[in-house]
Amino acid sequence: MLLLPLIAMSTLIPQQSFRVQGDHFELNGKPFVVRSGEMHYPRVPEQYWRHRFKQARAMGLNTICTYVFWNLHERTPGKFDFKGNLDLGKYIQIAQEEGLYMIVRPGPYVCTELDFGGFPAWLLKDRSMTVRTNDPKYLGFVERYIKAVGKVVKPHLLKNGGNVILAQVENEYGSYGANHEYMDSVRRIMIKAGFDCQLFTSDGPGQGMLSGGTLPDLPPTVNFGGGAENAFAELAKFRPNTPRMIGEYWCGWFDHWGKGHHTTSPTGHVKDIQWCLTNNVSFNLYMFHGGTNWGFMQGSNGGGNDFNVDTTSYDYDSPLDESGKLTPKFKAFRDAILASGVQAPEPVEDPVSRPIDRFLVNEVVSLFDNLPTPVHSERLQTFEDLDQAHGLILYRTTSPVSGTLPLQIDRLMDYALVRVDGVQVGVLDRRKQQKQIEITVKKGSKIELLVEALSRVNFGGLIPTERKGIDGKVSLGGKELKAWDHILLPLDNPRSFAFGRQPTIGPALYRGHFEVSEPADTFLDLRGWNKGFVWVNGVNLGRFWKIGPQQTLYLPGVWMKKGRNEVIIYDEGGIPPRWSIAGLAKPILDQAEIDRSRLLRKAGQVVTLPAQPTAQGSLDQGTKTQLIALPADSKGRYFAFESLSEHKGEPFAAIAELNAQAPDGKDWPRTGWKVLYADSEEVDSENGSALNVLDNQPTTFWHTEWGNSQPKHPHVVIIDFGQELTVSSIRYLPRQEGVNGRIKDFRVYLSTTPFKGL
Repeated sequence: MLLLPLIAMSTLIPQQSFRVQGDHFELNGKPFVVRSGEMHYPRVPEQYWRHRFKQARAMGLNTICTYVFWNLHERTPGKFDFKGNLDLGKYIQIAQEEGLYMIVRPGPYVCTELDFGGFPAWLLKDRSMTVRTNDPKYLGFVERYIKAVGKVVKPHLLKNGGNVILAQVENEYGSYGANHEYMDSVRRIMIKAGFDCQLFTSDGPGQGMLSGGTLPDLPPTVNFGGGAENAFAELAKFRPNTPRMIGEYWCGWFDHWGKGHHTTSPTGHVKDIQWCLTNNVSFNLYMFHGGTNWGFMQGSNGGGNDFNVDTTSYDYDSPLDESGKLTPKFKAFRDAILASGVQAPEPVEDPVSRPIDRFLVNEVVSLFDNLPTPVHSERLQTFEDLDQAHGLILYRTTSPVSGTLPLQIDRLMDYALVRVDGVQVGVLDRRKQQKQIEITVKKGSKIELLVEALSRVNFGGLIPTERKGIDGKVSLGGKELKAWDHILLPLDNPRSFAFGRQPTIGPALYRGHFEVSEPADTFLDLRGWNKGFVWVNGVNLGRFWKIGPQQTLYLPGVWMKKGRNEVIIYDEGGIPPRWSIAGLAKPILDQAEIDRSRLLRKAGQVVTLPAQPTAQGSLDQGTKTQLIALPADSKGRYFAFESLSEHKGEPFAAIAELNAQAPDGKDWPRTGWKVLYADSEEVDSENGSALNVLDNQPTTFWHTEWGNSQPKHPHVVIIDFGQELTVSSIRYLPRQEGVNGRIKDFRVYLSTTPFKGL
């Protein structure tokens, strides 16, 4: 009796399908162009999801794309959380109710400026296991995680009446390696977990990235931030007759603490969107709405001599800003999409934001009051060894000697306040490559290192080694210190501290209360404070840091109560706290204290290059990667790229990426490479650090000064390969957006010894 209704229902509602058909996608048998926008459910309060989806439809999008955050769903091994702001199934369902399809990207690695690239920190406890490989132990954890995600996603697949049309296998693996067996293992795990939908891969448009990160029977999408026509020409060389889709179109960029705020002009992006619409090319705008890196969510970028920590705001200069308001990009992109014939509803109203009058934060407790019971061991333990993912650990031991001696930390991860007998004597910061400080001690003096995990690197070769705390040894006067107490301070529950009214010096927690008659979004103004975290009604809003560029923290109105609200601030000290705080109607994201000590050229430094270059010539003006051929058997450890002129005739030079190719035509791995010198770097008006030429991010670039001064050509950037290499050619990628600094005439140099003046 039950079979008849089921058969009748199947004839009334035919199963929907989404698939690859030759060089295009088909939805229910008809050609379909994906117009997607990236938005991540954990970065946006769940109460606001529907509002953001309505704005996506109004901009002319038909799809939403999201990563899945393993480190948030499985904070403890084997225990999964898909509730509240982590309710992936609800997120997908609301998108369907608002008329949007869904792309799901479960990873397991997702990058996305997220701590450890989305991996849970506990994966680093077992040092015999390596992530992003075919290691059976690692793949076992991956399978458990993907199975849990598949259980949530499967009911929402298109074939099951849902809206999920695509799912991505891993993420940008070609920027990391070329282990196709590993990629196939992830694909098989996804299929086993119920991802019975169209799978795909996503990589940069370079031939090396495509060959390393793709699978032969899955459509490859390409990621970039400008020059769509050129990018798809590269894809056509690699694999013709495949659907053309931008997996991530970077229409903005993220910020680092202590560096300038990123913004991009809509003009170039509009041209790329128009090109895609004219040529039936699918795209995913990254980000349509960035949101916020709440709590300890943010990641960092590092490699060679560079380590940069991402800000709490993930505004990304997107069509919707951090709090969901429309930006000029929204209108520009909407006009371009609607001009192609797409029909869309009108945008809904922006969310309301209001100021909050300044209020006192006048209860205080020292971080060192009522410390928990320490964990003792002869040698130092990392956060992961002690099953702590984030926050602080206070490392404590006693001095075996007296005197003024150098204290050295072999591997500081990432930021330490150094204390002797309860008095702070200095700071060591991984961002500045600081590992040593001179201290004065007596025999038996208490030595304390309060170490903060700033965040784990989320991109590049450092990922498998990003253990936090102290991952090595600490020596005093050249002798290793042993017998350590480890005091765990994860900052998970700041309400557990006993607040009072007695002023204190150094790291402390402060508490106050404010009243609102009608909750609305606001931006807490942290100017006058130093560095730490803020909780409102128990919710961690994320890190603040006086060095900027971000000076406010976004507080959603839905996380406030009508009436009395509690705020707790952890401040590490360093300057007297302001003891009060206010809410602003608008954020401050562009006030940075630039650390000029991080410029590569030191005061008065002059580098002299050899009289005879290894190669010289002229470069094309466009955005394509260009190869500079070197004479046969060219060898060297030190490489200099000298810009002699720019295509517009202006005094600037810019480079997005530099690679060196071996005689077999493959890129040399850049592990161990360091940028040693640049004659000029723009760090005030934009992030034009020369370190960007090795960051594997085509959207960032080295740019010579243009804000306060404009030094003339020649301009030079110098790289240490770390070892002598035989180089057949140099691969140069010009800046992708904007034309200033695109190099015309050049000289390059290879040397087995350092250039004079380094």
